[in-house]
Order: sequence, then structure tokens, then C-alpha cells
Amino acid sequence: MHLGGYRQRAEGLKKKIAETADALVKAQNARTGLRILAASEEAAIKNRLSALREEVAFISRREREAQELYRANKEELDALQAEGLNGYH
Repeated sequence: MHLGGYRQRAEGLKKKIAETADALVKAQNARTGLRILAASEEAAIKNRLSALREEVAFISRREREAQELYRANKEELDALQAEGLNGYH
């Protein structure tokens, strides 16, 4: 009877230790999963960034080509208009 309180206290503490150990294992598993997710995201970011850079380069090149074509056509139009004003046909 005298040790009953101690046993009850020991059982309560044992239960708390077991619950805390389970929580620790779950937290460690979550941390491991998040580390794997972070590594995957890092790789995905690099891939997406590379694809976006390629797309920007392509669009920039196409824009340059379009600007050059516009310039050439504008020069040709200006030359044709100048000939028309000077009486050339």
C-alpha cells in the first residue's frame, strides 16, 4: 500500500515517456520526408530555371529577328516611297 503511489506515478511517467518517444519518431520521419522534399524541389527549381532561360533566349532571338525584318521592310518601303516622289516608276 505504501509503494502503490510510487507505482502509479511510475506507470504514468512510463506512459508519458512512451508517448514522447512515439512523437519523436514521428517528428524524425517528418523531418526526413521534408529533407527529401527540399532536395527534390531544389532539383526541380534548377530544371525550371534552365527551361525558362532557354525560353527567354528563344524569345529574345525571335524578337531580334522580327526587329531586323521590320527594319529591312521599313527601309525598302521608304526607298519605294522616295522613288515614287521623285517620279520613278
